[in-house]
Amino acid sequence: MSETLPTHEPASMSVGDSVRWKRRIEVYGDHKDPADSWVLTYRLVNANDKIEIACTDNGDGYHLASVTATTSADWVPGVYTWRAFVAQGSDRFTVGEGRICIEPNLADLDAQDLRSWARRMLDAIEALLENRATQDQQSYSIAGRSISRFSRAELMEQRRMLKREIANEDAAIQIAAGGPHRGITRVRI
Repeated sequence: MSETLPTHEPASMSVGDSVRWKRRIEVYGDHKDPADSWVLTYRLVNANDKIEIACTDNGDGYHLASVTATTSADWVPGVYTWRAFVAQGSDRFTVGEGRICIEPNLADLDAQDLRSWARRMLDAIEALLENRATQDQQSYSIAGRSISRFSRAELMEQRRMLKREIANEDAAIQIAAGGPHRGITRVRI
């Protein structure tokens, strides 16, 4: 069975998972050598870690990035900035950059709250509004101020803003998964 690989870098992946994608290499200018004479490498960095992914020539004008589950098992979860570069001899060119979120391996975690800050705060505010907030929820703070000290009007305003932030998170997740963009498209006639 032939595997159809994405031709773009993933927006996220999980520790302990295998991941593969391919990227076409085009080098311009005085460097008209075939793509297979160039080496493609990805470097992922954040404040705590550095990851390097060496790619192989796929034989069809693409280079293959392939990470095994064993390799990614040692990665540290977090948001990384990545750069892709090609090198040949003493020449090196950056061919792409972006961000990737490396998610924790849920199979290795005990019970843990992985919701975003906005989702945790919204739940706490709604519990407070419904008079069912736990001590932990009442101790959350926004801008250094305990949510239990907010007026009802301030809580409603915070609730509205958090719902908007969560809707943006959900839209970003849907777009990253290849779903449709639900934004407004304006057309000038």
